[in-house]
Order: sequence, then C-alpha cells, then structure tokens
Amino acid sequence: MEKRNIDYDSGTVPGKHKKAVRLLTAVSVCTLLAATAVCHPVQAQPNEKLKQPVQNLLENNGCQEYTIQKEQYFVEYSDTYDYWDVLTIEYPRLELPASGVQETLNTLLYDTAMDRANYWHFKADADVRAFQEEYFSIYADDVRCDIPYHSQFLTSVHFRELYATGYPIYMVKYTERALTMDLTDGQVYTLSDILQINADFIDLWMQAAGTRYGDIFTSEEDAAILLEWFTDTDADLKGRYICRPFYYLTAEKDFVIGISLDPTTNAAVTSENQNNTFSAQISAKELEPFRTDSSFWSKYGRSVTAGNIVPCETLQNNLWLGKEASAWSF
Repeated sequence: MEKRNIDYDSGTVPGKHKKAVRLLTAVSVCTLLAATAVCHPVQAQPNEKLKQPVQNLLENNGCQEYTIQKEQYFVEYSDTYDYWDVLTIEYPRLELPASGVQETLNTLLYDTAMDRANYWHFKADADVRAFQEEYFSIYADDVRCDIPYHSQFLTSVHFRELYATGYPIYMVKYTERALTMDLTDGQVYTLSDILQINADFIDLWMQAAGTRYGDIFTSEEDAAILLEWFTDTDADLKGRYICRPFYYLTAEKDFVIGISLDPTTNAAVTSENQNNTFSAQISAKELEPFRTDSSFWSKYGRSVTAGNIVPCETLQNNLWLGKEASAWSF
C-alpha cells in the first residue's frame, strides 16, 4: 500500500482553484510530531522585594520572571471507549508569581490544546457519536505546542495538530490554532481585536502568502473567498467547515497570520489526508494601516523577552502519528 504523508512544516498546498470547495482539496502530507510527556513543574518564586501592590506593579512592569512548563496529556489504548484511543496532546502551563489570572489562562491553554479532541472524542455530541459508530476504529490525536514569543506582557502560543477521524491512515487531518495572551490582566487578543480585516488586509496577506505558496492565491475571486474565510461569512462552508483565523508572534515580533478550516462530520470522510491550513508571515510595519485601537499595541510596543520555557524531560511519540509511527508503514 502506498504511503500517505503529511508535512505541516512544508506549507505544500494544492494548485490554484476557482471556487472555495476546490481550494479545500485534500493535500497529502507526512507530519512527524514530537510530543512531550508529563513533567513536574518548576515553581516560580515570588520576588520578596516587591513593595508596590501586585496589580499596580503588573500593569506598569509586567511579569518579569515567570515559567511556562510544557506538559502532555497521554493515553495509549484505554478501555473507556468502543474504539481505541491514542492521544499525545502537549500543552503549556503558566507559573506566574503573584498573579490572579494564572488559573484562568491555564484553563484556556488546556482547553485550546484539547479543542479537536473535545469535539471528536471527549465531548462528542449526537452527530459525532453517530459518526464514531460508523467510522471510528482508532481515535489518534497528536498536538505540539510552541511558545515562539514571550515577553513581560504578552505570550503567544502556537498549536499544531494531527488527528485521525476514524482510521489513522486515510483520514488524518492537520490543523493549527494560536493564542496571544496578556499576562497582566488575562485578556486574550484575537485577530479581529487587533487588526481590521478588510479587502486591503486580504491583499496584503495574499502578497505575503505568495512567498510561501506561489501563485495559489492571486485572483479577485481568491481574495473574495479569503475575506469570507477570515470573517467566517462563507455560506457555502457553513455546516461543513469551521473557519478559524489565528495569529502568533515570532521571536522577532513579526506576525504569522493564518486560517484553518476544520471539518465537521459533514466533511470528515476522506480517502486522503487533509491540510486546510494556510498562513503567512507579515511584519508589524506592514500591518500598521490595519491596527485597531486595542490595548494590545501599547503592550506590544513595550514588550521585551521575558519568562522561561521549560520542556519536558522525556518525550512520548504518538504510536500512529509520530515519527516512525505505525500509520506511515502501510
């Protein structure tokens, strides 16, 4: 049997298409996900010299010292479900000294890492349960998280995921999502919070995307489709895909802005693997005409690198979706 591989680092996408459904043609990819095992956190110690009220200090100076501990939810063939489950879901956990937002942000980070697993596995609704009965033999899910930017005010977390809706050879999906959080007040800034998403923005995004994807997005029709995707107004996709814009900051404070179209049960049956995620890197200067009056921009301008990322001491690969995994041997 021919191998079917997914490479979410390559950015390979199908050729230019005229309609939204054609733009969603499945891409065969091979993604080698390295997930991390559960680790004991490093406890951040409060600064005993602090004299100002905590909230006042955070607003002025941010979180100068904090830890982001990477952890993993790991399950391998439990007896809980009517199908096998293999999950290696990596997520970050914040240790913020003297902060009232830590619990809220950690819950959000965990839930974001579990987003697709909750939809397809843990919190399945009636439609998904019916889908499971027909198609599921194994539910495999592999999530990798990165923290490309972390300052005294802002932290950007980027999630990349492979999951199999039924059988981890022909029905593997790739998706991305991200969070950018304010550590001082717990606010999460979405793409539409910080930028005006309009036709001119789409033109800029298409130009940036061209350096990665070539001429896949060039026509006025492509621009109209992308604007509907980024604003979640594409009526043709409703009920079949969920349009999910995302962005994260790079270490150089550039913006990686993307869109993922996650299939629902009505679009999840495929004979090949799917990658319906597109992204482009754009500088802050290029985005200046589209800035909103969000408080994000003040925090962004004052941000410098802070905090410490702690990886797990051991790694667990997903048996079906990780490097040298079972799925790629068929």
